[in-house]
Amino acid sequence: ETKMPPKERLTWILDQAIADPHKGVITFIGPTQQGKTHFIKRYFQDRGYTLLIMKPQNDLPEDIGGWPKVTWVKEKPVLSFTQPSFIPPKLLEKLDDPTAKIAIYIDEGDKARDDVLSCLLSLLNDDERNIRETHFGLNVAIAMSMNETSRLAEPFVARCLFIAFPQEDM
Repeated sequence: ETKMPPKERLTWILDQAIADPHKGVITFIGPTQQGKTHFIKRYFQDRGYTLLIMKPQNDLPEDIGGWPKVTWVKEKPVLSFTQPSFIPPKLLEKLDDPTAKIAIYIDEGDKARDDVLSCLLSLLNDDERNIRETHFGLNVAIAMSMNETSRLAEPFVARCLFIAFPQEDM
């Protein structure tokens, strides 16, 4: 029996999950300083993706969900939000473009602040893929990494496809 080398196997898993986002968000889980972030960044770089990095342990709700703003419609105030600040304005129009190669990498998702968790849950839900008013088409690849932990909210866990990193044979 021949085994696929670990890096090829992990690449194949990412390829499959990105091709069908309904399988769940690939989430590399493992000890700190094992190369999860490097592997994911390199994967997207090698494939020509524009990579957007979200750090939910540092980002404020406004960084991820946008700043609230009031606009007036027919003399009545309407609450809306600016675009998420981790997305450069020039990429906003490409989020639904099926030819655009855009990826979101959520670094250390297990350390997400409680006040940004609802934004992440909407983004990670394959039926929604929204952060407030910003929609991310199925063309936008999403991957995440986290350290080993047992304190994750159940809705968060339900959206992830956990892959051990490093693999036992690395």
